[in-house]
Amino acid sequence: MVRLVRGDAGSATVEMAVALPAVVLVLSLLLTVVQLGTQRIRVERAAAVAARMASVDTSQGDIQTAVQRIAGSAAGVEIGDSTQGWVRVSVSKPVVASWLNWTVSAEHVAPHERYVLGFDRLSPAGFAPPLID
Repeated sequence: MVRLVRGDAGSATVEMAVALPAVVLVLSLLLTVVQLGTQRIRVERAAAVAARMASVDTSQGDIQTAVQRIAGSAAGVEIGDSTQGWVRVSVSKPVVASWLNWTVSAEHVAPHERYVLGFDRLSPAGFAPPLID
């Protein structure tokens, strides 16, 4: 004889078993977004610092060291030419977030110091006429 079980016995366990993978997936996505956001902020800050350092003629090695100190050892920096009085710096960093590999990047532009001051501070006399483009 077959007996049918009626009632709510065990339904909470089944609901939890069904809902648990969705909860784990949402938490994993949330942690991934937080990690990417944190790394993005660090890369943005590193790009701003690198642009400021490049605008005062700091060496490439010192800029790379500062970027890696701020954004992490995997960060790379690319300094564009300083034509027309502006220095453009790009910083990128690979980020392993959960199960995916991402690359976070930022770009910052700063005015070159000699254009802001109106003279070339590296000239022999310590002054020069304003640079005109």
